[in-house]
Amino acid sequence: MKSGRDVYRRMYNWVRMGEHERLQILNKDTPLVRRKKLTDGAQKRHTFKTDEKAMLQAVFANNERPDEHEMEEIVVQLDVKYDIIRIYFTNARRRKSNVPSRTSAFNFN
Repeated sequence: MKSGRDVYRRMYNWVRMGEHERLQILNKDTPLVRRKKLTDGAQKRHTFKTDEKAMLQAVFANNERPDEHEMEEIVVQLDVKYDIIRIYFTNARRRKSNVPSRTSAFNFN
């Protein structure tokens, strides 16, 4: 980690530079290219419709860990990718385990 004084020196030197020099430095660093590389393979977030979510919650209430065959049935019914359903159940289990009980959350004793 750099000291506070070093940051101010760099800022002072930056202000003293000519505009042409600063633009050259900024053009060498291309943050748009880096962002594009990170997002090229990333999938967009999937949002379930209300009826789809209700179905998934009902399945989760009956079975928190559906087997591969059951998950394939859900995939066909909802017409989504297998990984989306797998991740939904993983996240649902995680949410369930991290939720504090309502009685302990407001215990003022």
